[in-house]
Amino acid sequence: MRPDRSARPRLVRLRPRDLAGVCPQHRLRPDQPLHQPPLRRPVRAVRWLQQDLQAHAGRRCILAYWHHQRWGSYFPDDGALRYLWNALNHVHADVVLTGHEHSYARFTAMTWDGHAAAFGRGIRQIVVGTGGRSVLPFTSPPREGARYRDDQHFGVVKLTLRDGSWSSAFHRTDGTVDDSVAAGCWT
Repeated sequence: MRPDRSARPRLVRLRPRDLAGVCPQHRLRPDQPLHQPPLRRPVRAVRWLQQDLQAHAGRRCILAYWHHQRWGSYFPDDGALRYLWNALNHVHADVVLTGHEHSYARFTAMTWDGHAAAFGRGIRQIVVGTGGRSVLPFTSPPREGARYRDDQHFGVVKLTLRDGSWSSAFHRTDGTVDDSVAAGCWT
């Protein structure tokens, strides 16, 4: 890892082998957003995800990450992602980490159709778009399930995965930790 000489924190890139044995992670088609044609219904992506999840059956925690958020603060809900979200929901995935929006937002456990899940029995989404060229002010009130939002600060998320639990913390570039959460895995 090279030192970052800018005012922003260092970016640590995790490769799939860095998380091997701890938590299966799923990166889906970063080169082609799912909401663009011809992937209105991303059959191949869903099929791949279901096969990969089946191959990792029995794991206690599941993390998935991709670029576009399922729910957000600037753009309408990305309905094309519902197929992936539903596949993850069926196997009780725990966290989906996304970017795209130039802000930070953490959602409570959500059902596949966008409602706060009872007793935490859903997938939590964390949107981290605070490491790019700008942060953008929110233009709408928080949607259902939003637990914390920050549209004023650059920062990074520290995500810690353990056997049976996970935690995250939003670290602003000034060193302040604005938001943190810890949860058990949805088993």
